[in-house]
Amino acid sequence: MIKHVFRIRDMHCTMCCMTIDGALEDLPGVEAANSSFVRAQTEVTYDPSTVSLEALLDAIRQAGYEPFLPG
Repeated sequence: MIKHVFRIRDMHCTMCCMTIDGALEDLPGVEAANSSFVRAQTEVTYDPSTVSLEALLDAIRQAGYEPFLPG
């Protein structure tokens, strides 16, 4: 398992966090997702042999938010 942090645009409340976390945790290979609207980020623990980075990004986009990698 590895952890990855994504910055998220347009996350404003706890419901936004729950939506993103639920979308990510529905993916096979995702152990946990922990979003914070205060920090505008999501930390995901996942198995890279089961789920790709692109699949994680797509799940966030499909939930209605725009992810980007910090840096």
